[in-house]
Amino acid sequence: MITDDIISNSYALIVEVPVRNWEDTHVNAVADISGELIPCRQGPLWAPVIELGTGHILNWNESAPTEVRVHYKVTDEGNYWLADQALNKIAKWRDEYVPDHILCTADRGYGDYIIMQIESGGIIKNWVPPILDEQDWNPLK
Repeated sequence: MITDDIISNSYALIVEVPVRNWEDTHVNAVADISGELIPCRQGPLWAPVIELGTGHILNWNESAPTEVRVHYKVTDEGNYWLADQALNKIAKWRDEYVPDHILCTADRGYGDYIIMQIESGGIIKNWVPPILDEQDWNPLK
């Protein structure tokens, strides 16, 4: 069982998701056909690190595009971790589905999609700091 310390020490969400269709995302109103335009790409993964309190993507390149509409189908293949302020992973998302209540700020993702708009500087539009439920996370040792 997760402890209150893990919830209270959660500073960021580390996301690592394989993307099925890069072209469904638009960067500065251009379809990102091969996934080469999107910041936070690591090989076949999209891997943003999101500050929970603000919705700021911490590993967003400040010279990156100014407007991004993310619409990634990841289905049941993503990994999501809570991290402390030093970005040490402290808990892993228990479910195999996308945590919609955190990663779908622009539309419903139904557990299969990440859907959001990202503005200049890597700020997720309409971000609301998530309420973390201890039952959704497995603590890491």
